[in-house]
Amino acid sequence: MNNSQNASGKPACYVVSQIITVYLYPFLNVTGIIFNLFNAFTFYSIIKNNKNVKGYLYKYLLAKSLNDCYLFVVNIFSVGYFCFNCPNSYTYWIQVWYITCFAYFSLATELYSTFLDIFACLDRLLLMTSLFDKLKFYQSKYFSYIVIFFLMIFSLVFYVHRFFDFEIYAINNSSQYKIRNTEFFTIDFSKTMRWLHIIIRDVMGLTLIIAFNTMIMINFQKLMKKKEKLTSKKLSRQERKDREVTLMVLCNGVVFVFGHTPIFICYLPLFNFTNFSCAFDISRFILIFSYWIGFFFYYSFNLQFRRRFKELFGIRIIKSKTTDINTEASVTKTKTAT
Repeated sequence: MNNSQNASGKPACYVVSQIITVYLYPFLNVTGIIFNLFNAFTFYSIIKNNKNVKGYLYKYLLAKSLNDCYLFVVNIFSVGYFCFNCPNSYTYWIQVWYITCFAYFSLATELYSTFLDIFACLDRLLLMTSLFDKLKFYQSKYFSYIVIFFLMIFSLVFYVHRFFDFEIYAINNSSQYKIRNTEFFTIDFSKTMRWLHIIIRDVMGLTLIIAFNTMIMINFQKLMKKKEKLTSKKLSRQERKDREVTLMVLCNGVVFVFGHTPIFICYLPLFNFTNFSCAFDISRFILIFSYWIGFFFYYSFNLQFRRRFKELFGIRIIKSKTTDINTEASVTKTKTAT
């Protein structure tokens, strides 16, 4: 028996792809919708109750949560297309879903999510330096809304050409349908746009996220060392909040690199995979997983997020060793009173 085949005689890559698309994707999509709705409601509550907070980090994360939630909604029907043995995978409307949702909206939301991750890191970096106070245009209350809206429109317009890349055709004039590439798909413009997608979403995204995270880490270490030299006291409540937000942004950047690196490698001509479809399915699963896991990092590394989430939903996901700010404040008041 060929080593690349399982006991049923089917190629191992086929089995891996089916496990990912038929079993793992539905789980990630359903739970991803729930987690990102949790994120959206929690970030909205933080923004609503903390109107004097400097920067736009939570607004970018709110937009990202709504965007990622929509991405999971779009992908929830992927099992109908990628399940090769399912009778519904060859219906006309499943092919329509692939062109409109998977080939267009899914890519647009991924690009939009990349932009929001970049601006979230940039916002944190500016707040840690003196640049935030110097950039007057950045302090405008409309700046974040303009950025969020413009990036969304750009992402949607950028992928309009995908509608012209594919066409639906009937298999042997039957009631079963499939998708094939059009002539437009082969022209230089379409090829250029596909490479620009990789360059902007992965190359630019990875480069900027790594660069911003490195600068955030350097500035964060400088601030901590400066604090230790100036005083031997413990960090204040605000300083601990700033530290946790910084750690959350750094972890978010690490997750971005973890999610986008495999799919970037997958497209590199240097790595000529013998089965591109299998490599693509695995790398895309890692990418989708990076959108899924964000909630746990927000909850673990951001005390403000954790407190607000408990107030909204009354759910305790992770038992944290971090002392709650309210509890600490009440203890301090008790000591002062006595």
